[in-house]
Amino acid sequence: MSMKTAIITGGTSGIGLSIVKHLSNNNWNVYFIGTNANKGVTIEQKLSKTSKGSIKFYLLDLSNLNKVRKFADTFLKRHQSLELLANIAGVLLPKREVSENGTEKNFTISYLSAYILSNMLSPLLKEGKNSRIVNVSAAPKIALQSELDFDNLNGNKNYNSFKASGNAIHAKTVLTQILSEKFMEDNIDVNAFDPGVVNSKLTRKMPIILRSLMNLFFLFASKESKIGIHVCTSENINGITGKLFSRKEFIPLIFDSTYKADLLNHTKKYLY
Repeated sequence: MSMKTAIITGGTSGIGLSIVKHLSNNNWNVYFIGTNANKGVTIEQKLSKTSKGSIKFYLLDLSNLNKVRKFADTFLKRHQSLELLANIAGVLLPKREVSENGTEKNFTISYLSAYILSNMLSPLLKEGKNSRIVNVSAAPKIALQSELDFDNLNGNKNYNSFKASGNAIHAKTVLTQILSEKFMEDNIDVNAFDPGVVNSKLTRKMPIILRSLMNLFFLFASKESKIGIHVCTSENINGITGKLFSRKEFIPLIFDSTYKADLLNHTKKYLY
């Protein structure tokens, strides 16, 4: 059986790490992205001992869009195909932070980096067999029913960490439908998934009291995202695209065309 190739962002903890571990044991060459060098290298070394394919950690700050573009460009030049791009990385910041590109970091890490990677790496995905772009999302109530304030995507006014994180997740869910339509003829499936409750480091930068409460909560959470693994790897969903998977059932993404166009137009303002 030929090896498949995957890129996983946010691959050093939580949802992303559970996907990386699964792929490493199932005939994949895995390239995973994170910002903790020591942790990333440790994971790479540990998984390489038992992996059937190659395991490679990339140290990359997804809030720096110039570096994201450079990574994608380098990957394009070094590889022939790509079967899976899983945009899992996210962050929850207590105070508004701005990237070197001048964009709010929640939105940049979760949404803008996913937009760039998905579009720049699409030539490799077109060369892959049964290729997929998979975006982490949230419960349908958050992912489908939120409304973006296009005048405040950058969080300039009334910043709220949970609202900013939710907006980024919602935007990435809308992007899922946009990309599914764009790549329909290229046989690239694009779906999102609600990970459920998974032990993660999403709150690692929040105040210590909140971190402590969430750590207690996560004691009872799963250590892996079974639905994320399912959407990334199951052959039973080949050809299914433009959906939000929740508890292994999928909900069609049917955002208004004007809403999607507005998001794309504002996205381009932040990128160019």
